Amino acid sequence: MSKSRQALKNSLYMYIRTGLQTIITLFSVRIVLRNLGVVDYGLYNTIGSIVVLCSFVTSALSSSTQRFISFELGKNNSENLSNVYFESVKLHRYLSIIIGVICEIIGLVFIFYYMNVDPSRKVEMAMVLQFSIACFIYNIILVPYRAILTAYERFDWISILTIIEAVFKLAIAYLIGLFARNRLIIYAFLFLVITIAMYYSYSAGSRYYTKHYSRNNTLEKSQLKGMLSFSGWNFLGGLGQVLMNQFSNMIINVFSGPVVNAAQSIATQVNSYVNKFTTDFMSSIQPQIVKSFASKDNSYLDKVVFSGLKLSYFLIVGVSVPIAFNVDIILRLWLGDYPSFVPIFIKLLLVNSAVVAATGTVSTLIESNGNIKWTQILYTIIMVLCTLLTFFKLKETQDPVWSYYSMIISSVLCLIVRVYISCRFKLMRIGQYLKTVLLYLLPYTGCYLLLYSVVKSTFLVSEPQFALISIIISFFFIPIYGYFVYLNDVERGFLKRIFQKRMPFIK
Repeated sequence: MSKSRQALKNSLYMYIRTGLQTIITLFSVRIVLRNLGVVDYGLYNTIGSIVVLCSFVTSALSSSTQRFISFELGKNNSENLSNVYFESVKLHRYLSIIIGVICEIIGLVFIFYYMNVDPSRKVEMAMVLQFSIACFIYNIILVPYRAILTAYERFDWISILTIIEAVFKLAIAYLIGLFARNRLIIYAFLFLVITIAMYYSYSAGSRYYTKHYSRNNTLEKSQLKGMLSFSGWNFLGGLGQVLMNQFSNMIINVFSGPVVNAAQSIATQVNSYVNKFTTDFMSSIQPQIVKSFASKDNSYLDKVVFSGLKLSYFLIVGVSVPIAFNVDIILRLWLGDYPSFVPIFIKLLLVNSAVVAATGTVSTLIESNGNIKWTQILYTIIMVLCTLLTFFKLKETQDPVWSYYSMIISSVLCLIVRVYISCRFKLMRIGQYLKTVLLYLLPYTGCYLLLYSVVKSTFLVSEPQFALISIIISFFFIPIYGYFVYLNDVERGFLKRIFQKRMPFIK
């Protein structure tokens, strides 16, 4: 199977997965919010943010493991591939213990000294923390198994497991409604059960590819040093990202209370599943970027980086614009009543996601090169400064929206860093990137927003009627603009050949 057809097949698996997972999970949130209540839902996500505060290690290790496994696959070096895999398994197990202890200390100090919660419930929060930490530990040691499946591009297996996980979470959303007391503790415990089940499932799936790996080889010092260096710099960048995203949960709890935490959690849920259409597409082409870089297939590398950038941005904006214009009716149909800050949080998060998508494949290209030191240093400086901006503005104004303004500023500055670093190391040409932005990304965004704005200001219709009009607009605008304007001749020709193979009657 050609690389392009494999990328298309991978994307198809992930889109089917994303669609089903989004429907199931968004419905689960409605049930959980009803059964736990707004306050308990906000408290649960605040506890979760304490654990995620330490999860930058998982992110750093996951990125490092994925990069080195894909790199060795691209070079067809089976011996080094075995060494990378087994060293990664050991490294994740050791660090899961260390990070678990750190989470325990940070979490208990926050709960008993700083958390905005009724004092009589602090012990309950501590119990929820224990289950959350256990979930976190299993998610750390799961990373090498998922990395193997991703590197071998087994997105069918990953998609099946993800859908099963979403179904189980929907089941526990209903199940906690059967209990009169301790619903939050039961909910956290059942989440742990699902996490353990997923760990063993991924482990079993990866064993098909790793059963022939040799355990007798020792990783070369230079390669081990490279892995630790890559993980270490990713660790630094991940620390900044966590301070920006998760520390805001904690300071919002301190300054604004758990109801705003619930609003933040709902907005993040919506944004995360909008983002999945892009992240799943990115995860399906990331192995090909790394493998092409390793095999020095520069012609294909250039195509996949810029076509992937255009398509990921096209997807995120295509989904975000109709959601932003119809956010109120979507929330009413989905949740009924919802905290007041949710709509503005969602809109700002969608803007931030579009900014991040504008350099998605560029980030992967930089990681493929392996020289990420200055990228991660600059990321961390930017995100720490923006986190401080969030803290001082929240302290001054008590307005939680500042958390999202700071996030957008951070994403814009990190975009500039990615473009600069990739050009500095001659991974791409600045003219090539600017051409993509000026000829494709900005005109597409402007036309789409202008079309919605004109329709909304011209036709004085009710919210349900405008939602129906939005569906019609997107149904016609996205494929027509995408095929005739957004795609270049090479991308259009490839897409046409794919359809002609499946449907020969198309000329």
